[in-house]
Amino acid sequence: VVNDPEVWHEENLERNPRHYSFVRWLGAEAVAAAADGVGAGVWFNTLVPLEGRLVKYGVIGRRAFLDDMLTWRHLYVPGRLHKPVLPLVPLGGGGGGGGGATGAGAAPVGALQEQDQRQQHGGERRAALAAAVEGNLLSALRCGLLMSPPECDFQDVVRRVAGLSYQGDVRMGLAEDSRKVERIVAGSWPGFCELYLPLLRDPCMRAQGAGGSGGGGGTVAEVEGDGELMGALTAAGPAGAAQAEAAAPAVAAAGPKWSGRASAGTGGGAAWPRVRVRQDLSPDALVGAIAALPASLLQRIASRVAVRRPWAEAAALEGAPGLRPCR
Repeated sequence: VVNDPEVWHEENLERNPRHYSFVRWLGAEAVAAAADGVGAGVWFNTLVPLEGRLVKYGVIGRRAFLDDMLTWRHLYVPGRLHKPVLPLVPLGGGGGGGGGATGAGAAPVGALQEQDQRQQHGGERRAALAAAVEGNLLSALRCGLLMSPPECDFQDVVRRVAGLSYQGDVRMGLAEDSRKVERIVAGSWPGFCELYLPLLRDPCMRAQGAGGSGGGGGTVAEVEGDGELMGALTAAGPAGAAQAEAAAPAVAAAGPKWSGRASAGTGGGAAWPRVRVRQDLSPDALVGAIAALPASLLQRIASRVAVRRPWAEAAALEGAPGLRPCR
């Protein structure tokens, strides 16, 4: 994520011209314009040799990053960050694996962009990015819960979250592995737990009045077993993560109902403690949760389901241009 993509590409073209295809002859301005025009704001350089292997890296401007993370205009970068990743530069901040302050993802898009423009210190700029990252995780969890029944397993919610960015992708089942989502979740189960288990307890995810402390921005009414699962993951340590990654192909081969078994999400032989989520799916709770979703998603909800579900139209109308703050 860079301040000015054109300036960055101009310098990178001087340092690493071979990272680019023929477009390098058109200059940095053309590269940046192509990223904005056809690449969802991201320019990728592929097949770059690095320490004996081939890698690819993407470059996106800060403004485009914040816009997509908080509105899901393209759901390109946000979809990638719905899964566990390894940050090369720590963003700092709070829990939930996203690096931002708790509930910071509920800040409106414009406010975060203005804040980012005012902040000059590098650490403060990273904090604004961290807030957007955590807001993206909160939105993904909201969607996963809204797509789940009133009482559901956390494993199934995670599977729905991991599949969000593949919804409508015509490559799934054709060029892509039809069980790609199962492989991702099974191979990165400890990482998914680190990202989303703490957010289940975030006030922004609680239904209004749930447990006396609901923030009104979610549907979660009760969570059982999350403490036991986090304890088991902590006790397993890196060995548990390596075991899950090694056994991911076998777990995914069992089909889309893998998460219903006792060993859900482990990728190994021993069962992890089961986490159950009970939701409040009353119209008031649904309005609060849907109104907190990203703006581009709200527009689609309003256009597609308002006729069948009047509460969806009310939620879309109540939603702010960005993410509505918790009340």
